[in-house]
Amino acid sequence: MFIEIIQDGAGVIEQDQNAVTGFYTGGIQNCLITVYECDSATIMIHDSGQLRLNDICELIRKRGRVNKVTACFGHRIAWNLHQPRLNRILSNIGYRADEIIDERPSSLDSFSFIYPLNGNPTISENEPFDACISIPDKEKRQSVVELNNFFLASNAQSLPLDVQYVNGNYAGPGKLVHSLEEMINTVKSQPQHFFLNLAFLEKANSLEVIELPSELSKIAKENTVNRFIYQSFDKTDLARQEAAFRQCFGD
Repeated sequence: MFIEIIQDGAGVIEQDQNAVTGFYTGGIQNCLITVYECDSATIMIHDSGQLRLNDICELIRKRGRVNKVTACFGHRIAWNLHQPRLNRILSNIGYRADEIIDERPSSLDSFSFIYPLNGNPTISENEPFDACISIPDKEKRQSVVELNNFFLASNAQSLPLDVQYVNGNYAGPGKLVHSLEEMINTVKSQPQHFFLNLAFLEKANSLEVIELPSELSKIAKENTVNRFIYQSFDKTDLARQEAAFRQCFGD
């Protein structure tokens, strides 16, 4: 079976885990996927560019010498962010500059990456992968990832690495790095993004990741703000957003 890793997470397959045949991760757009074949385990990391580098390096160093590195990325990747991070990781784990990185680029806007422990990695469109045991509580986990990233300062690079699979088992869902109060304060400070911010909070509320105040949840539902995760605003939407913000927080 293959095991699934989602954004800002890592998976570790130890050498004695004979029932596991590889990694699967999907929904890749701007992220960098790296795989490190170490002496005692193989590690996959799905990095948005906001993960703490020390967490990544520490996880890899614990597994012994790195014998091979594979990097998968799409055409949307921000190399000005990811290249310096990757260079620092490789230097920290002792992977020499003259050692080859197996690069796996994709021209797709959004795609998945399958990495078998024995065999050739493949890139494909985001489609169900029958050989994969899906990560538990996937929607809740993804909501946590969204909130952690969406309410984080640009280029903070301070998210803790979520080790999602290790020692033959999936770990529990990751934790929010911001309190509900902190996220609502951010919402208050960004009236021009009120509906979009509220959309992510209401999505998390519906999945019981957070408990949103009833007034905010009511406004979210009345204005069907979830659509703004996927579509842009028009003039009518902007006017409704301004009125809803005033209703909730005043002038």
